[in-house]
Amino acid sequence: SKVQEAYVSTVAVLADAIEAKDAYTRGHCEGVSRIAVEVGRRLGLENEELDAVRYAALLHDVGKIGIPDGILLKPGKLMEEEFSIIQKHSKIGRDLVSRVPALVHLGHVILHHHERFDGSGYPEGLDGENIPLVSRIICIVDAFDAMTTPRPYRDPIERIDAFEEIRRCAGTQFDPRIVEVVTQVLMETYGEN
Repeated sequence: SKVQEAYVSTVAVLADAIEAKDAYTRGHCEGVSRIAVEVGRRLGLENEELDAVRYAALLHDVGKIGIPDGILLKPGKLMEEEFSIIQKHSKIGRDLVSRVPALVHLGHVILHHHERFDGSGYPEGLDGENIPLVSRIICIVDAFDAMTTPRPYRDPIERIDAFEEIRRCAGTQFDPRIVEVVTQVLMETYGEN
């Protein structure tokens, strides 16, 4: 439909805007989206819910557009003040997508993709089932991709080590039920290591 085409075009434009700011982020968002959709499928999500996973995963870091390059692309460790600025990307992202009627429903997912299962995440310190399901999925896949991809401030770790780290953080950072599905999908996608 025309509405669906406009929706997809809007997502594509926003994703391109992310890439213009930070090439790492675009490839990262595409990878996260692919894996997150398969995880959603295995968790029993269907059609519109899977579309929400796909688009929210593509746009989860769109708020980085509002983060100064000097902080976003900094090669060294971030100072506490700089990290608090980086944390604003969740709210900026929510605010951006909320201005597009077809994307409004993704706002809460984007806002909460850095919440932690034990309530120690940001921006609102939500815990457990209070964190939107799609945010919980994206959070885990996002972390795996971040660990296994070169960043300005560190080298990637081996996939096998990333699997271990994700399992270690089940119940604290991540939803344990989703961790199992994510690691299964990742191992099938990338192999055991």
